[in-house]
Amino acid sequence: MAVFWILVTLMTAAALAFVLVPLLRSRPAVAPSATDANLEVLRAQRREIDADVASGVLPSQERDAALAELVQRADQDLAGREAPAVRGGKPWPVAIAAGVLVPLVAFGTYLAVGTPRAALNRSTVSRVGMNSGDPNSVSKARAARPTSAGPLR
Repeated sequence: MAVFWILVTLMTAAALAFVLVPLLRSRPAVAPSATDANLEVLRAQRREIDADVASGVLPSQERDAALAELVQRADQDLAGREAPAVRGGKPWPVAIAAGVLVPLVAFGTYLAVGTPRAALNRSTVSRVGMNSGDPNSVSKARAARPTSAGPLR
């Protein structure tokens, strides 16, 4: 019976490892904020304007007007927006809850659905003589039991 509970403990530890290791693994940096994304788009648009002027698509006189329009849009897009505080760290409350709930649910399910007394039946089997190592011991033990119907013909 001790071997059974050791195996149960090892399998529970393995299940917890599959749940907790990915949960507590360090994550890559958070995606850029909306402000950073807007700034990157505006920078790309400025590079486009400069490339258009260099290739001759946009006359150099209109460059200043395009840049002024870009600055005005940047002011509108970025005005009043503050980047939310990014909360870092590991989700310890979730990890602790999972570390407690996974074994509780597993053992609770075993006690409700499983057969906890199955390990106790080994002592009954050994008392009857079915665990002697002889391959015919089961049939010998059955033959030795008295039956109410009598011998079969």
